[in-house]
Amino acid sequence: MKKEQLSSRREIVELLQRVGKPLSLDRIAAELNLSGADSQSALAGRLTAMERDGQLLQGRRGRYGLAQKMDLYAGRVVGHRDGYGFVICDLDVADLYLSPKEMRKVFHGDRVLAAIIRVDRRGRREGSIVEVLERAHQQVVGRYQQEFNTAFVIPEDRRLSQDILVTPPAGLTVADGDLVVVELTRQPQRKRRPQGEVVEVLGAEVTTALEIDLVLRKFDIPAQWDQGVAAEIDRLPGQPGTRDLEADSGLPRVDLRELPLVTIDGEDARDFDDAVYAEQRGEGWRLAVAIADVSHYVRPGSVLDQ
Repeated sequence: MKKEQLSSRREIVELLQRVGKPLSLDRIAAELNLSGADSQSALAGRLTAMERDGQLLQGRRGRYGLAQKMDLYAGRVVGHRDGYGFVICDLDVADLYLSPKEMRKVFHGDRVLAAIIRVDRRGRREGSIVEVLERAHQQVVGRYQQEFNTAFVIPEDRRLSQDILVTPPAGLTVADGDLVVVELTRQPQRKRRPQGEVVEVLGAEVTTALEIDLVLRKFDIPAQWDQGVAAEIDRLPGQPGTRDLEADSGLPRVDLRELPLVTIDGEDARDFDDAVYAEQRGEGWRLAVAIADVSHYVRPGSVLDQ
């Protein structure tokens, strides 16, 4: 028996555009000539994914329709420090303005499905959030504050304009003004503030290392090497040995390890790979500038190189 080919998202969209009204799962399957149980199950999964991504909307009667046909738009929320925001729509249409009241439902970065509720005199479209499709934040970094019996965290990223209610952390020493990491236990809602638990105290003083850590957390940049990279790093020598560097690299080298080079990197630098040495020669001076040859240890095609 020939296996039925699951229809693409484009075919499903074209079907709904052609029919011009919402359809049930069974009707969509029939229109696409999908009769097998496995095919219908796979179709249901695809429709769910399209609904999650904001392409489709499922009504109360279980019928699927095009979100755009229902004047609904999927997009990413961009917050402003003054409390308002915008929905940057996935489709090539103008952004939707979100009032501070609407922004209580979401954080900057959330994916939402929004409806147009009015157009102002300047032609600016104002939106209302119908559904949150995807939450952008599970953890937030901010300043811990406690007033009377209420503790809360003010996010460092001011695009997140709502303070987060927290309970005083058990087992952690924290003071007003400390930078902390909050694990969200309740996302923002229109009538309820976001809530979370303090899981890490970063301290009050903002050092260079902490600033780097904050940037990594803010933009969700991976900070841990995978196992392959870590294993290759572990195999590197801690310092140059007595091996024949010239033979090892295939390049002519001079061993200057006895030269008392002085690093010019600051004491809080992440690496120390630049150094200088000066010595008097006759009426002048000889200056040596040393820059670490990282390529000596990073082989072409290796995991580190990639």
